[in-house]
Amino acid sequence: MSPNEEETLAFYILIGLWVLKLLIGLLMKFFYEEERNETFGYRTEFAMRNADTWLVANRYFGNALFISTLCFLTLEILLFFVIGKAQVTLLFSAFSISLMIVPAFALTESHLDKIFDKNGNRRQS
Repeated sequence: MSPNEEETLAFYILIGLWVLKLLIGLLMKFFYEEERNETFGYRTEFAMRNADTWLVANRYFGNALFISTLCFLTLEILLFFVIGKAQVTLLFSAFSISLMIVPAFALTESHLDKIFDKNGNRRQS
C-alpha cells in the first residue's frame, strides 16, 4: 500500500470514528432508559441508588457526554487541518474516545453530589 493510499484509508477510518462518536453522544443524550438496568446507561453506584438518582444521572450524563463529544470532535477536526495528516489525527481520535468520557463522568458525579445526599435523597434547597 502506498503512503497516499494509507493516508486515504486513515482519513476514511477517521471519518468513521467521528460518526461513531457522534452516534454514541446522541444515543446517550436522547435515548436513555428511565428504569434502572444492568445493560445500558450511566451505571455508577451513586446513579443506581434509586429511580430518581438514575434518571437525573442519565439525563445529565447524556448531555455532558454529547457536549464533550462535540468539543473533542472540534479539536480533532482542527488538528487534522493544522497537521494535515489523517494518520496522526486518527491516533489522537482513537485515544480521545476514552478521554471524552472523563469530563462527562466528573461533571455527572459532581451534579449528583449537589442534588442528592449520600443515601440518594434529594437535598433540601
